[in-house]
Amino acid sequence: MELADIYQQLIPGTNETQYIEDILTTLETLVPRVSYVWDNTRWFQTYPVTGTRLYTSFEFSPRFAGTGLDFSTISFDVRNYHKLFSGISFAGRLYGGQSFGRNANIFRVGGVPWLFSSEKSYYGENPYTDYNNYQDVLQGMYFTKYVMPVRGAQINELHGNTAIVANAEIRLPFLIYYFPTIKFIGQINMVFFSDFGMAWMGSKPRMWEGKSWDSNPQDFIWTYGFGPRFIFLGMPWQLDYAWEINPVQKVKRMWYLSIGLDF
Repeated sequence: MELADIYQQLIPGTNETQYIEDILTTLETLVPRVSYVWDNTRWFQTYPVTGTRLYTSFEFSPRFAGTGLDFSTISFDVRNYHKLFSGISFAGRLYGGQSFGRNANIFRVGGVPWLFSSEKSYYGENPYTDYNNYQDVLQGMYFTKYVMPVRGAQINELHGNTAIVANAEIRLPFLIYYFPTIKFIGQINMVFFSDFGMAWMGSKPRMWEGKSWDSNPQDFIWTYGFGPRFIFLGMPWQLDYAWEINPVQKVKRMWYLSIGLDF
């Protein structure tokens, strides 16, 4: 499918000439960024086991043209790793971000970039993109912050100008620890995790749809689960089984198969 055809689907009634004109003239912006990074971790195979990694970043877009964007965004990501015993380690992560301005960035919290999953759709709903406004479509494509992982949730399940994500994992070399005779055939690592994500618009989040714990969560999601990690065809694979913690209804187990390294 051509890009013009995709644009026709997004905004009915347009033609290829209009599509090209919009591409060339709709959005002009400049985004300077300054970041600080610290990393003194030591690794075991495919994941860190000791040390700390962190970064903090500030970026902004001055509105210097009629179609330019106006926003300022600050974020941080702190990760800490501890050896426990017999090859078992603990990993913790805290991410936070906030965006200001007329065209403040949207943080889209949730999910993992999976290849196969029990999810019926890849992305959650997107209430903050006006598909009749091509500038809004471009901003949603190129100036959106996807914050992961929150396993057990869809990508883009929570949205807002402010976001917080926390992850905790216990990691262990599964086959070597429990089946030493298999260590020279291959290795499967195991992870037990809990993920917490929040995103909201305005000055503060609304935690519950109702008045208390007796209702569904609104601006946050909390999940837990486990999954193996293994190398196949020279690539690091992850299989996760996750459940959402919900005080008023039972939520079915979700699974995700993806390629990548743990945080």
